[in-house]
Amino acid sequence: MIFPLIGVIVYLIVRGGSMHHRSIWQFQPRAFGASSDFPPTAAGSPPSRADQLEKLASLRDRDVITAEEFQQEKARILA
Repeated sequence: MIFPLIGVIVYLIVRGGSMHHRSIWQFQPRAFGASSDFPPTAAGSPPSRADQLEKLASLRDRDVITAEEFQQEKARILA
């Protein structure tokens, strides 16, 4: 019972600082060579344009992407 707790504490100490960066990378796979900008939904179907725009707006509002990047991706989605 103590070993899992120690394992979690060690993991958080060693990798905890980069958790934020990994969560951002999840929403920006295009920066790391992936072909899709958004992961597929749970059902396996691609997300709708509205879903993609909503996620983009969320990223822009949280200052993860710039307004220029938002406009470029928005134009690509709507094209």
